Amino acid sequence: ESTYHSKIEHRQTCAAKCPRCCGMGADFPCKEIENYEIDCSECFNLFKNPDCYKRHIEKGICQIFKRCKECGQIYKVNNKEENEGHVCYIRFCSLCHSRHRRDEQCFVQQIVPRKAQSYLMVVFDFECELISSSKIINDNSSNDENYQLHHVNCVSAMLLCAKCMQNNNWKEKYTGACKICGPRIPRMKSWTGANYENPLREFLKWIIFGLDNERKGKTLAVSHYGGRYDMHLLLGELINHFGIEPNITRTGNKLYEVLIKKKDGIYPYISFRDSFNWMMLKLDQLPKALGLDIDEGGKSFFPHGWNLNKNMDVLLKSLPDKKYYYPETMGKQRRKDFEEWYDMHKDSSFLLCEQIVEYCEQDVRILTHALVKLQKLFFELATEPSKRDDVLVSSMTLASACLRHFYKWVSQRYKTTLQSPIKFIKWLEHKTGLQIQNRQSAEGEYRITVSNGSVLRLDGFIKEKNIAIEFLGCAWHGHKCLYRPHEICLNGKTALYNDDTLNERINLLKNENIRTYIFWECEVVKALENNPRMSLFFDELPDIGPLFPRDAFHGHPELLDLNLDINWTKPEDLRPYRGIFKLFIIPPDDLYLPVIPERIHGKLIFHLCHQCAIEIEPGVAKRKQTSYSYGRKGCQHDDNKRGFVSTTCSVELELALSRGYRATKVYSIYHWEEWSDELLRPYVQDMMRLKIEASGWPSSVLSPDNIEQEERRKN
Repeated sequence: ESTYHSKIEHRQTCAAKCPRCCGMGADFPCKEIENYEIDCSECFNLFKNPDCYKRHIEKGICQIFKRCKECGQIYKVNNKEENEGHVCYIRFCSLCHSRHRRDEQCFVQQIVPRKAQSYLMVVFDFECELISSSKIINDNSSNDENYQLHHVNCVSAMLLCAKCMQNNNWKEKYTGACKICGPRIPRMKSWTGANYENPLREFLKWIIFGLDNERKGKTLAVSHYGGRYDMHLLLGELINHFGIEPNITRTGNKLYEVLIKKKDGIYPYISFRDSFNWMMLKLDQLPKALGLDIDEGGKSFFPHGWNLNKNMDVLLKSLPDKKYYYPETMGKQRRKDFEEWYDMHKDSSFLLCEQIVEYCEQDVRILTHALVKLQKLFFELATEPSKRDDVLVSSMTLASACLRHFYKWVSQRYKTTLQSPIKFIKWLEHKTGLQIQNRQSAEGEYRITVSNGSVLRLDGFIKEKNIAIEFLGCAWHGHKCLYRPHEICLNGKTALYNDDTLNERINLLKNENIRTYIFWECEVVKALENNPRMSLFFDELPDIGPLFPRDAFHGHPELLDLNLDINWTKPEDLRPYRGIFKLFIIPPDDLYLPVIPERIHGKLIFHLCHQCAIEIEPGVAKRKQTSYSYGRKGCQHDDNKRGFVSTTCSVELELALSRGYRATKVYSIYHWEEWSDELLRPYVQDMMRLKIEASGWPSSVLSPDNIEQEERRKN
């Protein structure tokens, strides 16, 4: 629902637009009529609705778009941007964003950073009191007597912008003449339960309506570990009180972004983010890791157990009792520092409403220093100012920021593969009791020559019933759950073209008296979520489908589809292959630190038995204890149940074999003939330098006993 001045200007992403006749409105796209098909003799396009066919003739669509009879591609006749006209089998590639043949190698293109845009940044922190749910009216969230709610009773926020961060004006107490931050207002602002009934609500009113809700640029609101804490608290307030339903980027309960999209005159563009995704350290570790030169000192200690609204105005002649600081939760060094600090300040007076603001504002200042330093570190990686990339805006995680840096300097080769349907075929066999021929069968995939002379390969085929099983990946084949008809899929074709090709394939099989059942990837994923037995079956079944390089955690390789029985027990057995392997590997039963992990129940687990790892309760971070049997302690599963299918690189595999692992079957290998240590060298040098600097000097160097190293460090 958007206004437009002409049909040419109307956006292509509109859902109420027919890609065949270009009609727009509530009645579009045109609905397909069963058993109706007609080819246009002018544009050679296929129509499945008589009104759609008639409309495209009346509008003269044939003079604008045509379908190539040779390759089937729909192209624009008068394309001003491409004077060469249509070239068969040359398509747009969504990986490299250029046009080339599908069989040509392509590369991920270098990222060119956009021109820096001004933005407002709010760094904030919450402090909460724990209250019983029974004390809150109309709260039915839990009947557990020990259940407690986190109620925000202090919020501190610092205001700054991209321009102030560059010229260091953000350190000043007031904004001065900055037009982005707002002229002559305090940078730090706090709300507490002593002055406000709901500090969180007041903070949200301020950030949404109090900072000029018609501001044009973005507003980034950042908190440390907010994705697991602060952002959950403000999300509930946004929905329940303000009636705002933001867009959420998350993994499970971990929030990466809570986004309020801009609505003119109502509220601005605000993105709440978690700084822990950039700096995965505790707040008190950031000054040392980043070498922050700040006057805040170390992160102070605060009695969270004393933090109740009823204690806000209670003046104590000495510090609260040690138990309110929860010293048992502190690390060894942190607790030692606490004991020394407490003994030194225990006779100092304490007023909660003052101390909580001081503590909260200190956290905000430390985090602000860290964010500015992080931005500066990535700026310094750029060889020239025009290539600077603001990590705070462009990336939500450190991994994303590092990958963007890599893409700026390196054109990485890329290859995609379709997810294997083998596990699903096996599940259908298990559920129906029918034998389904597939690529793993002795005969291989079923192949049939159809009426147009082409040979079709089927994912699965039930010979007794003449039924074809097709498992389709949504991203590759353009399912409606991801794409609209005109959008380009991962295979370089539009979803509409893929749909036409699929229907043509079904009709060709129908002419051979073969019924086709289509299963989309999203449908299988949903079934896995709702069917525990199916999920367990998938987990227990070895994944011997196509090799996914990403499964190895980590040129174009030579793909070797082997499916051979082997007995590799030492690193020399891998020769002459070097690259990424997909194989069945059996761990030893006496290795304390396993080498090759496996992803089970959504978690990466280093184990010595696949079956034990499946049977153990989710979330149990301990070794499974079993009773002695035949004088031996440990699991009694055989090699087939202990082993698992792994995708790993040759370097890791060599180490695993040297530690007692055995490989008994190899499915696929990505083998590289050419090797170079230059491809990742600049990237590794930049990132490794930052990592080493953040880690600081080794403890052996800092030891007072090592006088020689101490002198070298000082010099």
